Amino acid sequence: MLLFFFDKGYIQLSGKFIITVEEHIHEYDEVYPVKNDLGFLNLLTKLIIKVELNNDRTDLTIIFEDNTSLKLIGNEHYESYMIKVNDEKIIV
Repeated sequence: MLLFFFDKGYIQLSGKFIITVEEHIHEYDEVYPVKNDLGFLNLLTKLIIKVELNNDRTDLTIIFEDNTSLKLIGNEHYESYMIKVNDEKIIV
């Protein structure tokens, strides 16, 4: 599980995700065990410029200022990610 904190909450990632860096697509089924950075350390210094949901509202894509993107992929069989903002939680 990975946690991404921001001013009013956090995103908890526990399932499948895709990180795209300079047009190179890296797909992972889970974050454990972490054997290398997976590209997350680069995102620490980047601003989020856009957040998108797919039509089914299961996949969340976060686009950063250098056009790197992180796509969190929902799964109907288990919790893939959770977003907490203030006192509200969304579990996908």
